[in-house]
Amino acid sequence: MFKLPSDRRMFGSIQQYDKCSRPHKLRFIKAVHHSLRLFLGQSISYFGLKCCLGEEFSSIFNRWMHSIATFGIQELEIEFCVPDGPHLFPFQLLFEAASLKRLYLVNCTLQPSFKGQFKSLQSLILCNVSLHRGQFTSILSSCVNLERFTVCHSNLPPKLCISGQFLQLRSVRIWSCYGVEEIEICHGSLNVIYYYTDRMVRYSLPFAPKLDSLFINFNGRGTVPYFFREVAKDCRRLTKLMIQTKTDALPYIPVKANTFSSLRILYLLTILDTKADLLCVRPILAACPVLEFFRLLVRGPVGNEPRDVKCSPGYHAHLKEMQLQGFRGTRNEIEFASYILRSASALRRLCLITSYRSFHSDFSSWTDEEGYVMDDVERLLIYIKLKGQAISTSARVWIANQEFSVGSNISSHACTKGLCD
Repeated sequence: MFKLPSDRRMFGSIQQYDKCSRPHKLRFIKAVHHSLRLFLGQSISYFGLKCCLGEEFSSIFNRWMHSIATFGIQELEIEFCVPDGPHLFPFQLLFEAASLKRLYLVNCTLQPSFKGQFKSLQSLILCNVSLHRGQFTSILSSCVNLERFTVCHSNLPPKLCISGQFLQLRSVRIWSCYGVEEIEICHGSLNVIYYYTDRMVRYSLPFAPKLDSLFINFNGRGTVPYFFREVAKDCRRLTKLMIQTKTDALPYIPVKANTFSSLRILYLLTILDTKADLLCVRPILAACPVLEFFRLLVRGPVGNEPRDVKCSPGYHAHLKEMQLQGFRGTRNEIEFASYILRSASALRRLCLITSYRSFHSDFSSWTDEEGYVMDDVERLLIYIKLKGQAISTSARVWIANQEFSVGSNISSHACTKGLCD
């Protein structure tokens, strides 16, 4: 049931709840006891345990954690079965594990507060762990050297505060959690935040001087103007921003020039239930003077009526690649593509992509969906409308995976697979 291979990793499992009778559990406990005695005094780099032991065996489990703390373990993963109910994990017992750097807990509860400090822990991952009674704050105050903190499928307090004078936290990743209505960041070392929720959440970042990357998904009315009006003022040092949202509209967004003075990569992925004018995002581009890459998705009705006045070009001297997803060749989309060609002097690629791409809730991968099917005639007609408008001499246009030169001669060939990913 347990073995210690050459890489000093130890793992045991009793997972099938329908077979976890009391005799099965007792045999499992005996095997763990035997393994812990067998490897006593040895250095084990990793210990993993998946089990269906309930609160009736909590004293035995606590003794295991006491023993594990002496093994020099660097990584610990503990997963409990849900049918036995939430298991109270003795988090504080691991404070003496001087070498433990990574802890992964699934399906358990923690005490509301802890005494002492967990000085060795650098990475903490909690899945389906209730943190709404003060545990979140206690973790941040106790784990003073924590650098990476991930929470998923867990109950969190209405106001989530990430702060601490001596906290070393660099990355916070929260997804598919519930209970949060407001997030406040006041922490000098934080570099990156990932937050995925299907609700409208208020953000406040009064002090995050090192925040470099922000990835958020939140849904509700007015999410896009809310972010760029209220949250953007605290995000001036961002270099990478990704926003994905289901919202009501993409209205004109008054953003002050140079709001994102350091932003180089921007993903704005929206699903709308009302007609959108893509040219409404021009103020966002104007607020990002050094932007190099922009991916825009507007999934929903897009205007096809002619504008009374042709849109004047902007000045986006650093923009090298623009990707427009969900492209169907509407008048408004072509006008937006024309605006980019006439405004970006360093543009290398303009990708008009008919498919849709959105990121998963855990931010680890993308989901691709097929979109509008465009034939060769449509591609050529769109190309003719865009031909000769680029102010960049090196600009190329990809229309539904077909490459076109925007110089004086038409030349096309199949786009290399993945080029516009």
